[in-house]
Amino acid sequence: PALLDNQARAGLLERLSRAYADLGQLAAAARHLETLRNVAMAQGRTGDAERHCAATLALVEEPAPEARREEPVLVAAQLNALGWLGMVHAWQGDHERAMPAIEASLRLGQELHNPFLTGRSRFALGMSLGNRGRYEDALATLRDALRLAEEAGDRYWLPRLPNTIGWVYSELGDLSQAEEWNRRSIAVAAETGWLEAEANARINLGADALRRGDRSRARDHFERAAALIERDTWFTWRYRMRLLVGLGELALLEGAPERALAFAKQALAVATPTGSRKHAGRAWLLSGRALLAAGAPPKEALAHVERARSLAQAAGHPPLLWASGAELARLHARLGHEAEAAARRRDVVASVETVAGGIADASLRSLLLHSPTVQAILAGA
Repeated sequence: PALLDNQARAGLLERLSRAYADLGQLAAAARHLETLRNVAMAQGRTGDAERHCAATLALVEEPAPEARREEPVLVAAQLNALGWLGMVHAWQGDHERAMPAIEASLRLGQELHNPFLTGRSRFALGMSLGNRGRYEDALATLRDALRLAEEAGDRYWLPRLPNTIGWVYSELGDLSQAEEWNRRSIAVAAETGWLEAEANARINLGADALRRGDRSRARDHFERAAALIERDTWFTWRYRMRLLVGLGELALLEGAPERALAFAKQALAVATPTGSRKHAGRAWLLSGRALLAAGAPPKEALAHVERARSLAQAAGHPPLLWASGAELARLHARLGHEAEAAARRRDVVASVETVAGGIADASLRSLLLHSPTVQAILAGA
């Protein structure tokens, strides 16, 4: 990665991959593309990463693709590229593009009996399902992925999957189970040395502490997560924007809207270029609330919250749809737009009912419907 921080050297490696492809040395070309893609992903250059994945897949689909697929290096590169495409699109909330790549990588990974890369695709699938409000399916997928990681002794996924399960329980409103899973993640991360897993778990715990109204505990978790980010170089863009939104929400609760607005802007500076719709939406919602708390005209805050709702719709993320919709209803009411306020309230209720109706397990459905977050939103609607 340090070598590729130099853009000229990265460009040279890209030219080498094309040269190897022109010479018919496709395995060598694929290896160079994999290096470029991995570094681009770690640095948050999602557009470059997607381009390198597409180039890798094109190598396999050149003339005589069946013969190409018999080359182990090319088959592994194909699996890796499909998996990363699925992951990056899931992270971006572009589920229509994510799902074909995830499904293809799962099929190929199972054919190749590759538990690590298949585990990544299950992880991406679980995140995609959870981010669309399909919580029951997300939990089943992530638990299955965790079981397989335990069987394989996979030290990469073992610390990451528990905090993702904890995040799903948090969205359902079960903060006790969420805390158990996040603390399990922290414990396994300490054993395996993966700072990213602990940082994400602590950000989860900080966000849940805010929901409980425990600002002191939230601050402690966020500060620990920030310290971990400073020590890490692996995909920090992913959890840095989550931390920035959390810090902004904490600042807003502490009566510091200007600080909250600054954190929102920093989060947008990461989320927007990486195409991270959900987290960009959360940052726009935070900035709208911060502007209102700072005394800005409701119409100015309204524009920010509308951006949040638009991104929530694009990502299909129910909690952000509910929060932004409820906030819009309040703002429209303040501005005297009663019809618009009523429409937004109806949208929120309909969305909650749709998500709840998709949960077959009665206990999980009850968790969601009786969670403080949903109850507060429905009360406001």
